[in-house]
Amino acid sequence: MAALAAISIGSASATEVIYVTGSTAFRSSANAAISTYVSGNGGHILAQDNATLGSAGNLLANYVTGSVTNLIDVHWSGSEAGIQSIAGPTTGSNAATIGFFATNATGTNSSAGNSTSAQNTNNQVAQLSFSDTFQSTSIFNGTVQGVTYSTLTGFNGSSGIVGVVSFNWIGSKNIPAGNLTAQIANLLLLNGTAPLALLTGNAADSTNGVYLIGRNKDSGTRLSALSEVGYGTVNPVNQYQFSATNQIQLYPIETIDGISSGYLGNSGYSSGGTLAALFTNTLAPGSSLLVDTNGTASAYTGTNYLVGYAGTSDANGQTNNGLVKLTYNGVAASTNSIIQGQYTFWGFEHLYVSPAADTAAKAVATGLGNGILATPTSTLTPNVNYTDLTNNVSRNVDGGTVYNNY
Repeated sequence: MAALAAISIGSASATEVIYVTGSTAFRSSANAAISTYVSGNGGHILAQDNATLGSAGNLLANYVTGSVTNLIDVHWSGSEAGIQSIAGPTTGSNAATIGFFATNATGTNSSAGNSTSAQNTNNQVAQLSFSDTFQSTSIFNGTVQGVTYSTLTGFNGSSGIVGVVSFNWIGSKNIPAGNLTAQIANLLLLNGTAPLALLTGNAADSTNGVYLIGRNKDSGTRLSALSEVGYGTVNPVNQYQFSATNQIQLYPIETIDGISSGYLGNSGYSSGGTLAALFTNTLAPGSSLLVDTNGTASAYTGTNYLVGYAGTSDANGQTNNGLVKLTYNGVAASTNSIIQGQYTFWGFEHLYVSPAADTAAKAVATGLGNGILATPTSTLTPNVNYTDLTNNVSRNVDGGTVYNNY
């Protein structure tokens, strides 16, 4: 197949590059859809930064139509960075470029990481973006810091919903089985820490503590978590950065997408895969854990753990290494609990199209969108087929009330 592809590429006289970005939480389903789409058109994956396709944060794929070689260049940047790139200006100082693979990249480089590969030197404005949230939830909706962002439409000319992305509240290695309620989540987002007893209901855990690890403002997972528990997506949070087994600190102030996080603790990790991998660690016991760079000891004399949120795909990737999935409002995440409306930490996944997208990019968007819509839940799992969900329940906005459709 590779040899035939090479022959067809050799006969092509022009090259079209389609840049695709967005949600890291949905990348396992999106990567599979891209692979299916290009193989169905006689092409194949040229380069990826992880040996496991579903975990790759960067891809380069090709297919040929007539005399044109089409390249699909992918970098999963986060939902917010994706919306900013495709809704904003395409040129000038306010154009939000994203680092993609060079168009001649080949092979697999799993050591480069899932989202910050050193090979991402090809800075471009994207044409298509997957998002865990509606654009109405995004920062990049209307005019922001003097830059006007277009109202986006999806691959289908409307909402662009392709499926349902599932999320989890997670705990670090050896944490006792616990339940996180929306109220406890609000407390953690506000304070960054809480006694473990609130999660377990065990009075003996009042001297054990949990510290919140989360995502930065690029992340649709962050927006989904804050929307789901009613915290408010623009309110500052207190999240920690994991430094070592005996030290964590409030996440440093940083500028993401040209916007400062403003406060210590109000930023976080750029990748769900990176975050989930941290939950395979154990923290130093009791006050041996330092919680800032000044050497301040943990307030808890017992055992310390991490708590956070991640796409279910990323969480599942680390459960064999010690990550623990917590129940949310008393319910465990599963296909059935989502479809039946009991588990509500999920969002609609959208495939948005830039107003500047050309015919080739629109064709790819249509192919990917319809392909994912036609993919059964059994293949999308832990994500969910759109129709399988909406035959039973739905919601109108991110974090909104889940209502029955029967």
